[in-house]
Amino acid sequence: MTMGFPWACPFACALLLGAAGAFQLTGKLSSELERAPCSWGPNAMFEGKSGRAMAVWNLALEESGLDADNVSTYGCNVPKVPWSWVEKVRAMDHTKTHNYNFQGSVIFALVHQKLGDPKPQYRARNWVLDFAKENFTDADILKISDVTAAYEPMGPYDKSEVGGYDAHHPKGDVDTYFETFDASYFETMTQSNFTLCPG
Repeated sequence: MTMGFPWACPFACALLLGAAGAFQLTGKLSSELERAPCSWGPNAMFEGKSGRAMAVWNLALEESGLDADNVSTYGCNVPKVPWSWVEKVRAMDHTKTHNYNFQGSVIFALVHQKLGDPKPQYRARNWVLDFAKENFTDADILKISDVTAAYEPMGPYDKSEVGGYDAHHPKGDVDTYFETFDASYFETMTQSNFTLCPG
């Protein structure tokens, strides 16, 4: 019987190391997590994250009144939205009028794939278009946010428009653009049974 990596499971730790060893190892992992870099907010270690997610995280921090230096490791590594946005979404009409929806960029990733970029995130949405062709009906919503003038809609469910919200190419003041609460975006999700979230 193979146990795999002993640190993957507290039970395996206890079996292999005894209780004292397991607590020692768990303590070591916990202290390493405490030193883990933040992905979001003013203390983020790396540039190049989603500009929109970063702006919204900072907006949530500002609204909460918390100090970024006092946010837990978990808290600074999980995307956030402001509580005021949560309240706006909760107040929306949640009557389901769509079965499926997808709203987001696709063309950006397709261009990177054509350029030979091997990053997996550029292939993560490839299935969305096939899924929409096979499963979307007239009542569903497909909004590809980064279409160009040459784009041809895939069907009556395709509401993609040139000049839609494009997180890759912000218009005007970047911070204001990224911090905008897009009511239509959230309303489409509240009125759908399923939202495609391919990554």
